[in-house]
Amino acid sequence: MPASPFSANDPIVFARDANNDLIIPLRKASGLEAVLILVRCAWLLWRDEWFLDRDWGTAWLETSDGAVTEQQAILGQPYDAAKLSRELRSVALSISGVVDVREFRSNFDGETRNVTVSATIVSQFGSGQVQIAVGS
Repeated sequence: MPASPFSANDPIVFARDANNDLIIPLRKASGLEAVLILVRCAWLLWRDEWFLDRDWGTAWLETSDGAVTEQQAILGQPYDAAKLSRELRSVALSISGVVDVREFRSNFDGETRNVTVSATIVSQFGSGQVQIAVGS
């Protein structure tokens, strides 16, 4: 059997494009690329959305079952850059391999009600940029 190009400790995920869509034909991503994909997925996943782990993801909106309280929710109340930064940094740092979050920037557009976020993620495999947009 040929040797795997991946280390036993590397996170391995299916590669995704800038819109977080799977790249077809499927290919595996590891190391820094995998860590950045995992951070982007965790930021875009709404906490309580994934039935296998309702605690995973970002506290974007309050949930009726109390998994995300009004105090924890980011959306549905006045924009708070510090709260957004705290939540997304915490989510990113919970991903295996992430060491630090640097150059965190967010922007809220009140007219379109969209928030954009970018950050430099420092991992054990190197550093890279993650960008997301959330809104209507």
